[in-house]
Amino acid sequence: MKKMKNSLVLLGVIAAMGLTPGLAQEKAPSSPPPEKPEKASQQFKGKVDAVDAKAKALTVDGKLIYTSESTKFTKAGKAITLAQVMPGDQVHGTMHRTADGKTEALTLKVGKEEEAKEDKDKPVPE
Repeated sequence: MKKMKNSLVLLGVIAAMGLTPGLAQEKAPSSPPPEKPEKASQQFKGKVDAVDAKAKALTVDGKLIYTSESTKFTKAGKAITLAQVMPGDQVHGTMHRTADGKTEALTLKVGKEEEAKEDKDKPVPE
């Protein structure tokens, strides 16, 4: 009888231990916490030192800035391509850090910032 009682207690302890991890897993979130969003975009401006069309990148005031298929290039309000950006051009735009740490341009406008603002302020001829 005593042996049977010890066996039942032991079986109860084993059963309780077996259920505990299951309960703990149910309480844990089913999905990992969301990753932090990428840093917000930042402004940049300066003179183009070099353009590397093969690497889809340019150097502006010594800083390497990559471009992508989604980068929007403009000059005097018209769409252009990276191939039309030349060393010596004054540029400005927005950029952000990619997941792998690269600086990537979201927008790149050729011309001084003041010129772009003046173009916006001009009335549209009718």
